[in-house]
Amino acid sequence: MRFGVVCMAAFAVYAAGAAIEKVPLKTGWKFVRADEPGLEARLPMLSMSDILDRAERGDLSGAPTCAWAAPAFDAAAWQDVRVPHDWGVDRAYDPALSYGDAFLPVTGVGWYRLTLKPLTVPAGGKVFFECDGAMSYAMTWINGAFVGGWPYGYTRWRVDLTPHLKGDGTDRLAIRCHNVKDSSRWYTGGGLIRNCRLLVCPADYVLPGSVHITTPEVTAKAARVHVTYEMSKGGRKDYSFTVANPRLWDIDDPHLYTLDVEGNTYRYGIRTLSFNADERRFQLNGRTVPLNGVSMHHDFGVLGAAWNRAAQKRRLLAFREAGVNAIRSSHNPPEEELLELCDELGILVKDEVFDEWKHMGDAGKRKNGYHNIFETWHERDIRAWMRVDRNHPSVIMWSLGNEICDGKPKIAPHAEYVARARHLACIAAAEDNTRPTTNANNNPENYTNDFPKVLGIMGCNYFAWQYPRLKEIYPDVPYFGTETICMVSTRGEYSFPVRPCWTDTSEITTLANSSYCWEGAGFKRLDSGWACPPDAQWWWMDQVKTCMGEFVWTGVDYLGGPYWADEWRRKLKTKEVIHTCSTGFLDQSGFRKDSFYLFQSRWRPELPMAHILPHWNWPGREGQVTPVYVFTSGDEGELFLNGKSLGRQKKDPAAWDRAYRLRWDDVVYAPGTLEVVTYRDGKEWARDKVATTGAPAKIALTAETKQIASDGEDLAFVTVSILDAEGRVVPTADTEVRFTVTGPARLVATDNGSEFDMADFHAPRRRAFHGLAQAILRADEGAAGTLELAATAEGLAGAKVSVTITKGK
Repeated sequence: MRFGVVCMAAFAVYAAGAAIEKVPLKTGWKFVRADEPGLEARLPMLSMSDILDRAERGDLSGAPTCAWAAPAFDAAAWQDVRVPHDWGVDRAYDPALSYGDAFLPVTGVGWYRLTLKPLTVPAGGKVFFECDGAMSYAMTWINGAFVGGWPYGYTRWRVDLTPHLKGDGTDRLAIRCHNVKDSSRWYTGGGLIRNCRLLVCPADYVLPGSVHITTPEVTAKAARVHVTYEMSKGGRKDYSFTVANPRLWDIDDPHLYTLDVEGNTYRYGIRTLSFNADERRFQLNGRTVPLNGVSMHHDFGVLGAAWNRAAQKRRLLAFREAGVNAIRSSHNPPEEELLELCDELGILVKDEVFDEWKHMGDAGKRKNGYHNIFETWHERDIRAWMRVDRNHPSVIMWSLGNEICDGKPKIAPHAEYVARARHLACIAAAEDNTRPTTNANNNPENYTNDFPKVLGIMGCNYFAWQYPRLKEIYPDVPYFGTETICMVSTRGEYSFPVRPCWTDTSEITTLANSSYCWEGAGFKRLDSGWACPPDAQWWWMDQVKTCMGEFVWTGVDYLGGPYWADEWRRKLKTKEVIHTCSTGFLDQSGFRKDSFYLFQSRWRPELPMAHILPHWNWPGREGQVTPVYVFTSGDEGELFLNGKSLGRQKKDPAAWDRAYRLRWDDVVYAPGTLEVVTYRDGKEWARDKVATTGAPAKIALTAETKQIASDGEDLAFVTVSILDAEGRVVPTADTEVRFTVTGPARLVATDNGSEFDMADFHAPRRRAFHGLAQAILRADEGAAGTLELAATAEGLAGAKVSVTITKGK
């Protein structure tokens, strides 16, 4: 596997034109989490949408005059922030706030102001402000003049500053964001959560988003590259050229070429895609590749939803370790920087745009969601989304929506749903016809009616037991699991006795469950219900043999408690709250759960690996049955407790609950050492061992990287482990650890991966959760030297770790 970018200059397409200068706008911002008195009442949600709609059509007269946008307004008392910025994590969790917002103060209004540095604008040129995503209903003023904005918080947009710009270093940019309450069923972040910049354009320039690079003909000997784009003074340009002996972009060799278009540089990859209804399934460059995918939201846990390359790359590399080769941008356009990382790392992308169309629907969707503005904004959002993303080779399909309720009974007629899907597909095809469209469908009726043939690929959210019927009725329609499994698990938590399933919420005694149980909300039997354990999903996929793959819900835990968790809390009459949805195989800190290894055993079959669960610290359970599971890429294993064999087990392909894991259901607990030796085709394959540890004795600190850049964005992630005297992690330890930082750096946040821990993540302390905690640090901008993190805890030997700080990126 080759990671990183290999770029080659491939071709220059009439590069005589002057390039657009991109000026990043990261520092110097002033921010306040408030609104100009009386303004919020004058700007309800639909009024904001109307004002922004009129602005997009050229009418800038709709916005009110705002004192906070005036050039002379004094914002000196406002907070200094760096953009991207998420105001929701500026404060700690608050149990009085909404579960869907992760008990964080993310909704409401915030203002940003920035004094622009002096600019030299080419004769006849223009200057645009461009934002990759502002949450949400962003309204923009320059020197007091309203110039437009955008309502959808995930869309790249730009406004023309030129008519009001002086360029002398006194220009004042003001942006108002209103993240409307009850508008999302997950944590969105608030404010300028993505990168912003100025575009300084010459008199005639390539229209942003107009460049479209395709590779319509690819063979081993040559590839034809086709390029189209538009110029600001009119005219569509269209060119082709040939690359001899092309090096194909692939998941194992993500090679990228560069292209110069009128002085502007673009990256692209050469590869072929094929989507098939037979056992060829999905093919990349002519070979079948199972889609081992994960769904993921855009937040980074305690860091919030502001874009951060270091945090995202760390996450993607952990996914790759599990065997992930594809991600799904749930349920909104991703940051372009995420696609750049996927291009570089060789990760496929199912690119998604909406969670709602015209109707609100069910499953926790909110009254102030996108459905309110769908009719006005959907075409603009689709076109803007695709124009940003379409040149990235990692993107393999366009997902037009998730769990859309427009065609469900009692909401809207099915015919309306079909017509709307076709309408959206037509818009998408006009922007890019080199990839198919799909829709993440969670209505089981649509698996067997006419809907599978409406879009290019049938997307199936859950209901895997319907795959055989779908295949029977539509043998020529490619299909895959757009969202699967949805199992909740809490790292290190185990319930006794192990229950085979949840039959209904009346059986739930705690909100914490683990992959030790057969999870799946409402999972009752193999051939009914919506969600299911991984074993059941894979069993159905292996039965039909034509499913192209799956996108698990989710790869990593995400901020915003699921709507059903709040229902459980009320049913159980408990004060216990969940700020994070725990459906990932990585917890919020990025620590690996047991389920990580189950997916790894499926998705990396040639990797010798074995993983035992549960841990083996169970005082008080002596003599009681404590089942043991082993996740392994082998096909057989022998388990030993304190050197005594507990027998051999084989995977049984005919039994869904024993086909993908080894189970010793009758182990009687005794302290000591539990070890497994696994085999494949009769030969030893891999081993794993867990042991009963001693009491907590010391702290260990492990920095995931030895150096970070002082660019204001790079991060150092440090794992905090509570060890016994022999250096083993104590899986039951919940010791409070205190942190001290020396050197030119600061502690950004702490975490431990627990969805129940409501502690202030800004404080220099954190209680370990099942033996682990985390500290996240950032260097002072422009600094160089060394940071040192020290950790102490009462009664334990402390620890220190150092990280080198370098200037630049």
